[in-house]
Amino acid sequence: MSKRISGKSFGTSAGLILAAFLLIGWSTARAEEPKPPAMAPAPASAIDKSLDGLKIGILAYIDYSEGDMGQPGGQAQHYNSFGLTRGYFTVEKKFSNLIGARITLDLYQDKEDKIKITTVDGATVTTTEYKVPDDMEGSYVIRLKYLYAVISPADRGPFTQMKAELGMGHTPWLDFEESVNPYRCQGTMPVERAGVFASADVGVSLMGNFGGTLESAEQKTGNAKYNGRYGSWHLGVYNGGGYATVEKNQNKVVEGRISLRPLADELPGLQVSYFYLTGQGNASTEFKKDTYWPYYDAQVGMVSFEHPNVVATVQYLAGRGNAAGTWTYHDQRDALPWTGYSAFLQLKKDKLAAFGRYDWFDIDAQDKILDDGEGAYALTIYGVSYAPLPGQLLIVDLETTNYQDDAGGRGKLPVLGNDLGDDRKLQVVYQVKL
Repeated sequence: MSKRISGKSFGTSAGLILAAFLLIGWSTARAEEPKPPAMAPAPASAIDKSLDGLKIGILAYIDYSEGDMGQPGGQAQHYNSFGLTRGYFTVEKKFSNLIGARITLDLYQDKEDKIKITTVDGATVTTTEYKVPDDMEGSYVIRLKYLYAVISPADRGPFTQMKAELGMGHTPWLDFEESVNPYRCQGTMPVERAGVFASADVGVSLMGNFGGTLESAEQKTGNAKYNGRYGSWHLGVYNGGGYATVEKNQNKVVEGRISLRPLADELPGLQVSYFYLTGQGNASTEFKKDTYWPYYDAQVGMVSFEHPNVVATVQYLAGRGNAAGTWTYHDQRDALPWTGYSAFLQLKKDKLAAFGRYDWFDIDAQDKILDDGEGAYALTIYGVSYAPLPGQLLIVDLETTNYQDDAGGRGKLPVLGNDLGDDRKLQVVYQVKL
């Protein structure tokens, strides 16, 4: 049976065909028209100039750990996990010889099941807790680690290579110690691991060298950082609570480090360093209608020796209280005195190295909480490392922490008869640095 095509359908089809021919003709005519000259690319020199002084960096720690975490009553909780213990993304820009800036984003795993939001209104500090949704608990999140402007003033006599950091910058001690001990990927340095203070804070600081730079510092000592001929120094004023906390008091913490290289020609790797901090803890207590902010101070003295094949350090720690303001006694009004010491040794041959470290820390050194209390811990680390390329590092280590009978744990106040089980860990870490 033949099908009849309606006039309406035929008209529509004819219109589409006509439109297609018109489009083809228009395209052909456009193709025949002379094309305008292409825009010339920007000169390579202009592009290169915009990148002058720009640095982009990545630092990551890929960790595998298996071991036991001590629990009260001599018990232990086993764990076995992969993790990302550091993830830095850094952008630095030097705008001129005088001015620059840096921003570093920090990837970390949020293991808390609650979020605490703290607001400060004058003298009133309010903290509200919100439960983290189950599908968000343990997520890797981004926070700010460094964000500061850099001002580099001219040399003044023996004070050379000076640099000021304005914003969220380095505190004076930990970045220096981490430049001497290359195993930050294994864990934090002694004073930070004990829970005293953090490596960054919001404030202003000024640092520099003594007497210019040590010639061929990396060849002589194995370390190109903090390469002052006669040493280096760093002074700063900060909020005091650390980069991951809200400032809850009206006090500022003053910190300073001085490192001297007494035998720059005969023994360039030898340095003697001293660090001091004073201020108030970042937590208050109410007593008889008065508000108390515990006093807080810390001192570190260290002798270090650096050579391309050997690194050795010995340090002594002493102070009262901590940055968080939680190490207190006497109705939480007075800061708790503490002491500790640490030793580190690295023996290196080409790309291979063996290392060891021992920490001892007593959070209640004068038995203010417990009479004749035993609240200290001893930490031992030993391992081997392999550096296939500059900035890349593979380490395998064993770590143990032995607690005295009344120890509450690292960073925690002692508890009478707690009998905390020992910590033991087998660790493999790969450090990636760009």
